[in-house]
Amino acid sequence: VLRRGSLEVRMLPFVEQPRYDALLRACDCNFVRGEDSFVRAQWALRPFVWHIYPQQDGAHWRKLEAFLDLYCAGLPPAAGEAVREFWRGWNQGPDARSS
Repeated sequence: VLRRGSLEVRMLPFVEQPRYDALLRACDCNFVRGEDSFVRAQWALRPFVWHIYPQQDGAHWRKLEAFLDLYCAGLPPAAGEAVREFWRGWNQGPDARSS
């Protein structure tokens, strides 16, 4: 457990699927990796951040941007851009490219 002020971060071991779904619903914000967890995080109806698996020819960036178009629709422009920049930054790696 890591704490700073009222923020608490817990890194948990893998759990079986029914417990994982309940865990996603119980958290204030989820950081997920992979497409199955990405879908399950949406079903949980909680804020989340998706860490994408890199794909050939940068296809993962197109998927990320397409999803962000939907996820940020209806947000005030400044909030939508903040979400986009955070997700892009979270997914940057030493070999990543943004398009």
